[in-house]
Amino acid sequence: MKRYAIGVAAAGCLMGTPVSAYDPPYVWVGQLTLSDMVNCGGGGSDTVTMVFRPKLQDGEDNSAFSYSFLYASGTARKSDSGVQFNGTGKYRSSFVTGFVTTRTATGTFELKVKPAVITPKTRFVTISGTLTNFVGLDGCNVRVRGAAVRR
Repeated sequence: MKRYAIGVAAAGCLMGTPVSAYDPPYVWVGQLTLSDMVNCGGGGSDTVTMVFRPKLQDGEDNSAFSYSFLYASGTARKSDSGVQFNGTGKYRSSFVTGFVTTRTATGTFELKVKPAVITPKTRFVTISGTLTNFVGLDGCNVRVRGAAVRR
């Protein structure tokens, strides 16, 4: 009986704990078209599935987007602590190939995300611009264009 009372008290404390306004994290899901790929090797596809996760407030992980090819996937995460993945800056990425190898790289981005400031109420985003060292390959530069809707 004593354990039951302690459990009920602990549950009551947890229910009174404030929850972040952005919990669970908001994501936007859509497609990303890749063009003007330079020094990226062969294979893959010019259209990939994209999951976009912008940083909506201080204290959250940095903005990121993930992309998935038929047999491989990658993630690009903004390096600096600015709020959203927009404008120019640096990113770090990891890419897992269809041959179960992982490549990591750092690169730069020049992206235009609309709307410029994303909030939890934003229904639709568009992304366009360039990424260097894409798919974890030094010198692989790509132009991207995509759209996503909030899930």
